[in-house]
Amino acid sequence: MKSALGCVLGEDYDDACRRLVETAPSRFELRGLHEERGNPVLAEVRGAAALTAADIVRRASAESMIGSFSRLVAGAEDENAQDHDDFSVVAGTSTGSLDDESPMSRLPRGSATGIALHAVLELADFRRPDLLGPLVRHHFGPLGVADSLQDALTQHLAAMMRHPLDTGRETLRLESIGAADRLNEVEFFYPITPFDAGKLASACESPKSLDRLQFSPVNGYLRGFMDLVFRFEGRYYLLDWKSNWLGPRSEDYSRKRLDAVMARSFYSLQSWLYALALDRYLAQRLTSYRYERDFGGIFYLFVRGLDVNQPENGVHFSKPPAAFIRRLASALLREGTGR
Repeated sequence: MKSALGCVLGEDYDDACRRLVETAPSRFELRGLHEERGNPVLAEVRGAAALTAADIVRRASAESMIGSFSRLVAGAEDENAQDHDDFSVVAGTSTGSLDDESPMSRLPRGSATGIALHAVLELADFRRPDLLGPLVRHHFGPLGVADSLQDALTQHLAAMMRHPLDTGRETLRLESIGAADRLNEVEFFYPITPFDAGKLASACESPKSLDRLQFSPVNGYLRGFMDLVFRFEGRYYLLDWKSNWLGPRSEDYSRKRLDAVMARSFYSLQSWLYALALDRYLAQRLTSYRYERDFGGIFYLFVRGLDVNQPENGVHFSKPPAAFIRRLASALLREGTGR
């Protein structure tokens, strides 16, 4: 099959082209495809010296370019700040006991359980606890968890959706949070100024709780993931799920015990970094944002310890002062970040 040009010029392209030039020399010119004909650009390039790569005169920085909570606490002595589950028990005695048949008491310990629990809660519709069953079976079935324990866990999580969460000014329940008022696994990624453990400790409200931190200077970006950000009556909250096993008794999850765990496992530091990230996020998206009015606070839910008879157990709530968040931002974030 002939091409369009072949149909016009015939079989002999060279002869046809020569005839065109002879017929209208002012309109056509016949020359080789790669003939330079004195191209000044090509001549300049060919006459130039050979190009070589520039010598590297700077030394590579030993500082970490991306900082995260896990990286900051990785070198701490006796570090135990896992995001999903640990085996720690806070020392002390208590008399109140969780029900021996509580699903969270009988649920296997370890990171696999924590990961599965996070997956269920990320996908769960808080307003439809009746739909929790298939999620629990999907994520806990492969772990070899017995059907009866899966059913009990489903009931425990359904009760958690109705569990009262006290902020000091109001009480809320997860069952009142719709899909349009929540974000799961919110990633943040902010430019930071160079800082080390000493600078971080001096910027925090409780530097003594950070004296075990040991990490190389960080310079570049601060990165992390917040389990849940939700909105309730115009205020924005952080929530982090914790499946840590702290003991068999309800009082093992009392506020006093949780305060100790928050400090020892650096969860307080984690919550401050998350609060700083959410503060930047809201400042970028709400035109009249004010931390004091719009930032509701931070919940750490130790799911194993939630007790309907003692609803304050298993729930850790805090709201850092606005001045502290501003001081932390000034010490850690690059100027102009988010505001």
